[in-house]
Amino acid sequence: MDEMDCGNQSELKGELISEETARARRKALAVLSVTDKSEHDLRDRLKRAGFGSEAEEDAVQYVKRYGYLDDRRFAEHYIDVMQNKKSRKKIEFELLNRGIDRSLIEEAFSCAGETDEKELIRKTLLKKFGRQDLTDENVRRKAVQSLGRQGFGVSDILSVLDTILEKRYI
Repeated sequence: MDEMDCGNQSELKGELISEETARARRKALAVLSVTDKSEHDLRDRLKRAGFGSEAEEDAVQYVKRYGYLDDRRFAEHYIDVMQNKKSRKKIEFELLNRGIDRSLIEEAFSCAGETDEKELIRKTLLKKFGRQDLTDENVRRKAVQSLGRQGFGVSDILSVLDTILEKRYI
């Protein structure tokens, strides 16, 4: 019996690889065909799918080699999409949790340009608390806590709150 027919190896573009490695490569391509992922996220998906470390490493290097996996591109796209929805601090935290290197995050932010966080705070405040009495201490405290959890600075939040209140009562 020929070694190619033994069932535990396959040939992919002239390269002899194990069946597990071929399946890991296909899984990586399938995952990345749906949505862009960071290397950390892809590795996690492959581990959860039950692939061994060798097959995982090969699959990651394979998709990187063909440009399907790029942490810099992922970070830039993530920032572009989230920059008008979340604070810079929150985006940085999320990217760090997805395994993106801090220097790549800084580079991606410098490419994306600056966002007016106070305007983002204002929009979020009016959306979440616009119908409530912002002069009420309990409402005000809830607003500050909510926006603080989203990564906005307390001084910026209070400044925007004061500006909103000034405009309402002038």
